[in-house]
Amino acid sequence: MPNAKPAKKRGRPSDYSDAMADRICAELPYIDGGIEKLCEQPGMPTPSTVFLWLTKHKYFSDKYARARETMAEVQAQRGINDALSAKDAQLGRLRFDARKWLASKLAPKKYGEKVEVETSGTLTTRVIIGGNA
Repeated sequence: MPNAKPAKKRGRPSDYSDAMADRICAELPYIDGGIEKLCEQPGMPTPSTVFLWLTKHKYFSDKYARARETMAEVQAQRGINDALSAKDAQLGRLRFDARKWLASKLAPKKYGEKVEVETSGTLTTRVIIGGNA
């Protein structure tokens, strides 16, 4: 059909912009509660929209990864500050451990547990010539 109109796109048009991506990535590291809390602010997209954008926009995905690395640094520093400023030792320890755990998940190579793998034993090799064992 030469006069056929192109199919209309379905669904709501995307509100994505590099400016919104920049705002999300600038604020994310400093918001306790992560993306859920950030998206509660006026003018912010829903978390599901942010995750959709991450799959569709490489610029945003790369910048978001850097923001999460910064978030790990911020959480680690806040954990130290919580421990040093706590009036109650148990509460300070709990806050420190929670932030340390989060930092270890955000940046496992830097803040995660060091895992060493050690192997020992022998290896037996059998050479078969001619196909008869």
